[in-house]
Amino acid sequence: MRFIYRTAAVLAAATVIAGCRGFGDEPAKPPDIATIAAMVGCASPTPEPTEENFVREAVRCADGRRVITFGDNDARDNFRKAQDFGGVYEEGNGYLVEEP
Repeated sequence: MRFIYRTAAVLAAATVIAGCRGFGDEPAKPPDIATIAAMVGCASPTPEPTEENFVREAVRCADGRRVITFGDNDARDNFRKAQDFGGVYEEGNGYLVEEP
């Protein structure tokens, strides 16, 4: 009987862990732009137009960095390939932060 309880506990834990990451190869949903801006220490985020290909949202920080979000990581990667900019300060799931 203990074996059944242990097995059930392991399966429950695995289900919770899988739920946090999403299903299969699907990555977890990217955080919203306000969360990312706060996470990277972006002071006074100012919304910017998002007419660029692949971009979902963008804000400019007081120090000149630019926080950009994307629908998925493929869009982020395509944006990086298509852009000529100074460099990436930080990159994560569905976002990147450009250096000034």
